[in-house]
Amino acid sequence: MKKLKLVIFIFHLCSSFLNGQFSLDSIPIADDGNVRYERMFDQLGTKDQRYAKTKAWITDTSKTLITVIETDDKKGGTLIARCSMLCKYDLYMTKNKNIEKLNWQGTSKLDFTLKIYLKDKMTEVVVTDIDLPIKGMPPILTNYSTLKIEAARQLLNSDQDNFKTAGMSELSKFGSIHKNIIGMMEDIRSTLVR
Repeated sequence: MKKLKLVIFIFHLCSSFLNGQFSLDSIPIADDGNVRYERMFDQLGTKDQRYAKTKAWITDTSKTLITVIETDDKKGGTLIARCSMLCKYDLYMTKNKNIEKLNWQGTSKLDFTLKIYLKDKMTEVVVTDIDLPIKGMPPILTNYSTLKIEAARQLLNSDQDNFKTAGMSELSKFGSIHKNIIGMMEDIRSTLVR
């Protein structure tokens, strides 16, 4: 019986990956309870070459990513910027006791700190201090941390459909944030390789 449960679990896990479903468990949580994305890239080229490419990437993305550079240390190989971007996500509602995806998407503003450390043969990209600002809300409720993730988990596990639909919308929002941040980090990596 245990083997059958294990096979069913593995089948369910594989099918959810194949269907592209996002899981709250895939969100990277730092020791302080906040969401923190980190990537290390082995790169060819000098630190100066990678610095120039990174600065060009920041300039080129200014149409989609609002960026204010806070630290620009070429000698030390450190770029730190405060960034803002918009993330679109699916919305859900309960209709006749069925949960349905709506035909339009929600949009959420995402603020975060982007840190790029250019070491001798390695580049480290860190996204931290992630915030989903809502006017009039205190930071404890807008900071992207275990508190928001656990609240979404509770909504998803609720017996009440209206709570579950709110949880599905939050899951979609978190999936969009994850996809955007991972995509941005990959874009930085591909810029450094060119």
